[in-house]
Amino acid sequence: MNRTSTRNAGGRLIGRMGRLAAVILTGASILALSAGPANAEGGGCRTWSNNSFSFAACIGDDGKYAYGDTYINRFTGSNCRVTIQVTNGQTASYACRTGHLGPVVAVMSRGVNYYTNVTVTSSAGQLVGSSPRAWKL
Repeated sequence: MNRTSTRNAGGRLIGRMGRLAAVILTGASILALSAGPANAEGGGCRTWSNNSFSFAACIGDDGKYAYGDTYINRFTGSNCRVTIQVTNGQTASYACRTGHLGPVVAVMSRGVNYYTNVTVTSSAGQLVGSSPRAWKL
């Protein structure tokens, strides 16, 4: 037996390529089993803008709760408010400021599509937008 070979469980010799293939398959199996939260799908952010406002409406989840938030990039006008609402969940209202606002939370149920709905309103007008969909399998 040379130094670059070893024996598998059946007693056969395995060379470097066989060991490399076994390591790759084992690693791929671990990644496949640990990729993402159990029983949940979807989520992400969607950007909305007009002449007065620009924001991203976002949603994420852990399979039990949906978390809605927003990232305000730009706003104009006075008396500006941001309202964030998650399907079947909380609603929160904030004074406008750039950056991250939220999260607001909803308990997830099977068969329900969850969205974050964001409304930005000021003396300059209003912009409404929603996130991509998240759902529980």
